[in-house]
Amino acid sequence: MILWTSENEGHTRRVLREAESITPDDASEPADESPVLVPLQDHDQGIGALFVPHAVQGEVTHNGIALPAGFHILKHADQFVYDNRRFWVAVKVQVESESYQPDVHGQDQFCFVTKARLEEGEEILNCPGRPGAPCVAVYRRAVWEKALAANPQFRCPGCGFDPNGGDWEPPTRRARNLQRSFDLAEEHSA
Repeated sequence: MILWTSENEGHTRRVLREAESITPDDASEPADESPVLVPLQDHDQGIGALFVPHAVQGEVTHNGIALPAGFHILKHADQFVYDNRRFWVAVKVQVESESYQPDVHGQDQFCFVTKARLEEGEEILNCPGRPGAPCVAVYRRAVWEKALAANPQFRCPGCGFDPNGGDWEPPTRRARNLQRSFDLAEEHSA
């Protein structure tokens, strides 16, 4: 899971592999009274769980809604705010090569592109799909790499996954031009 944090004008990112306390900037609260973010392995229901202790219930918001104490499931691109800082969670999408094993992957598997039967021990890639939309396509590694080399805009025909797309990033903060709006309104009223 990727955890994004809003810092002044930009965002910082880091990969989260285990539970982590989200402590205030000034560290005025003990760590056991801070929210805890826990990455989840099974992405079907969510990618993380946010534990909100009783001491800070109502101070943490999830997509704009104040959270009561307890565990709350977070999905890809969800935002939560605590201690006047914004956080986003995102899926880290990776395409990993592995050796085809009929007892693990199924006895009768075929390459999604060539439709050729896979042989035991052959290097394959499982398409990771898009966040919230898992894919079942299996490719021979050589076919996947050849498709990427031949077409830089290659996308999985099964789900549309873009292997060159990179990881999700939070939206950029737009400059607030409230004073400029007042100035324009004043110009037009005169």
